[in-house]
Amino acid sequence: MKRIIIIIFGVLFCISSLIAQDQKTTGTIEDAFKAIKAKDYVKAVTLYNEVIKINTVYSPAYYGRGLGLFYQSQYLPALNDFDKAITLDEKYGDAYFARGVCYVELNNLTSAVSDFQKAADLKPDMAEIYYAWGNALYIKSDYEKAIAKYGKAIEKNNKYADAYYGRAACFRLMKNNTAALTDFQKYISLAGENAEMADEAHRMIDLINEGR
Repeated sequence: MKRIIIIIFGVLFCISSLIAQDQKTTGTIEDAFKAIKAKDYVKAVTLYNEVIKINTVYSPAYYGRGLGLFYQSQYLPALNDFDKAITLDEKYGDAYFARGVCYVELNNLTSAVSDFQKAADLKPDMAEIYYAWGNALYIKSDYEKAIAKYGKAIEKNNKYADAYYGRAACFRLMKNNTAALTDFQKYISLAGENAEMADEAHRMIDLINEGR
């Protein structure tokens, strides 16, 4: 039940809108971005290192390198890069979001929630922020507030399958089986039978239908 998936990948594509801001490093930034999308994180970090050597105050380079490090489970170095990106651009909503997810991995849930709040203030329509925020609250066993954040994610994107799953898990733990059943079923209808959590969702549905 407690296997809730945290998604950060949705923030990666925001880099592309910032590439043109630094003409000196545009080609390398584009290559680094492509490496991130291709999941070649070692190459991405190397390329972002080159960008930072050329321009030490280009916040997207620190953000991008932080993502590359995060995906290699190097959470503390990633956190340092997200810190730097935010220091250079205090309105960098994607960096707050990424740092919040990093804090979750480091089990610093108070800081994670603070960063998700800041990210939501800056990017109020980004469903992934509320989903990740819900995950942090779920881990803290604050199920009522987690339900509200998952609901906000669904409000922003009503096809957000993972948000339905997270909310269903909270409803189940709060013994609201009617709401849990609806959300587990919705998760399967959106994510499909081959989705990562489909088997677990079916197991929960069966338990609820059996009155357990």
